[in-house]
Amino acid sequence: MSGVSSVTKYARYYGLYAAAAAEAERRDLDAQGCRELLRRAEVLLVAGQIARSPGGIPDGLFPPHGRDGVYPA
Repeated sequence: MSGVSSVTKYARYYGLYAAAAAEAERRDLDAQGCRELLRRAEVLLVAGQIARSPGGIPDGLFPPHGRDGVYPA
């Protein structure tokens, strides 16, 4: 991906956004549907990172973006 390097903070989101865009196109979603799909995908990404790293810091690098708004059950 253009603009992404080994020092890009939160590089996982580039892949997430591309996947969400492809899924939104596949589902033929309108703008509101795209936003809802993306927000849900972001929450799931953070939840997965929190579950994988109870301290909230994946791979010892950066805490997940938005982790302060997502809490483990």
